[in-house]
Amino acid sequence: EVYQEKYMNVDLYSDAIDFFCNETAKSGFEILDIACGPGNILKNIENRNGGFQLTGIDLSVEMVRLAKVNVPSATIIQGDCRKLARFTKQYDGVICNFAIPYLDMNETIQLIENISKKTKIDGLFLLGFVKGEYKNSGIVRSSTGDEIFVHYYDPSFIKELIEKFRFAVLKAMEFQSPNPGQSEQDILIVSKKLNGL
Repeated sequence: EVYQEKYMNVDLYSDAIDFFCNETAKSGFEILDIACGPGNILKNIENRNGGFQLTGIDLSVEMVRLAKVNVPSATIIQGDCRKLARFTKQYDGVICNFAIPYLDMNETIQLIENISKKTKIDGLFLLGFVKGEYKNSGIVRSSTGDEIFVHYYDPSFIKELIEKFRFAVLKAMEFQSPNPGQSEQDILIVSKKLNGL
């Protein structure tokens, strides 16, 4: 619940979410949020446009419980994003906001390939990550004192990766990390699925 209190407000990213929703609405209404946490982005989307059919997936049983409370209209599933290939459905929009900082490079490559397969042609993909050199990845202490291993990614590497899996970048935005005392830059990229993979 500490995580929920800290991250439920996503106003910092409202321009990116607005852009994603507006573009997604042009082609469909089914959205998947990977590593949805307590449902912060799903709730934000629901408040902006009640017409979307929302699905969230998270590994944490506690995050799934909170997401079900925060966004009761959404379908929330407990599951591992690294096993996304097991899902058979395709979506008009896919969100993966800050899951890859917890995944190594091989897991990130596999995840983005799987996201491409789960995104309909002309569907949208919103990806959030922490900017930095991968070699500088390591243990970071959160504001609550928890230690977590964070993987940093160079925006040019991520751009090449999403283009490799048939997405065209529409918009990239950079934000100062909302975490007090941390100087990292958060990057959000919105891209569109092309014909192909």
